[in-house]
Amino acid sequence: MRRLIVCALAILGFSGCANYENQFVDKFKAQGKTEEEAYVAYYLSFRSQFAEEVEVDGKKVFVPKQSVLNLSDLRKKLEDSRAVLDQISDYKNERDAAFLDLFNLREEVERDRKVLEAQILRVRLAELHEAFRAMMGIGFHGAAIENGKYDLKRIFWPKDLESAFPFGFDKIDDARDRKVLKEIERESWSSKRMFDRKEQDPLKLEDPNAFIWKSKDESL
Repeated sequence: MRRLIVCALAILGFSGCANYENQFVDKFKAQGKTEEEAYVAYYLSFRSQFAEEVEVDGKKVFVPKQSVLNLSDLRKKLEDSRAVLDQISDYKNERDAAFLDLFNLREEVERDRKVLEAQILRVRLAELHEAFRAMMGIGFHGAAIENGKYDLKRIFWPKDLESAFPFGFDKIDDARDRKVLKEIERESWSSKRMFDRKEQDPLKLEDPNAFIWKSKDESL
């Protein structure tokens, strides 16, 4: 039970629900419960709200329920971690940059950033899939079945991404199978910007004010 409470507290902190304890206790006290009774209900709530019962080696145990995490909150936390790595590896941040170079840690930080970037892209894929399902009217009350919840295995450990996140619609698939699907509209968009953004001059890393212009060319 103690491990479950610790895990649930970590989940609450991760999803930005730091006031859960105060709100829960205040709610029960407003119902006429004593503070002791309110806290008993508060600690029991971790099992009912943030855990699920599973069978392990023939025994029923409670494990943290990761679906209480929200996709957008998870992505925000990952993006915050990426921003921290960007900050400490930025050559404009002379003290941290010197520390990384002194102990040969820059390559490790860059590798960690790539891992975070891959995780963010996976979460973003899940968000886009959910938005697609909502627009298609698929799922619970016209919204996505996942309903913004975090599924660790589905996002990070799928055997096949296409199967885990199928961007399909049964009516379209049926029309394609019956060979009556036709294209009725086509649109295109493009953008080309010569001076899109400034970046640190790679040939003058010791000068924080030296920069180069980077262009941007994209189309849809």
